[in-house]
Amino acid sequence: MCLSMPARVLAVDEAGREALVDIDGGERRVSLAVLTLDGRSVEPGTWLLVHTGLAVETLEPSEAAELVALHRSLHAAQEDIP
Repeated sequence: MCLSMPARVLAVDEAGREALVDIDGGERRVSLAVLTLDGRSVEPGTWLLVHTGLAVETLEPSEAAELVALHRSLHAAQEDIP
């Protein structure tokens, strides 16, 4: 099962097609194709919802904080399963 993950933009390439993001401490490159088709611009510091390598939505910082906390609690609960 794939989950969408909150990610904070660290950098955007010159063409605006790809971003380097931080997902829970790990850096990844993601496509901005879906967002740019909608006419949305992305800059460092923006929070995104990322699914299978695609940024699919921009998030408010408060939404991102809630999702980060939720993902961490799910991960912690998973570690408790024998």
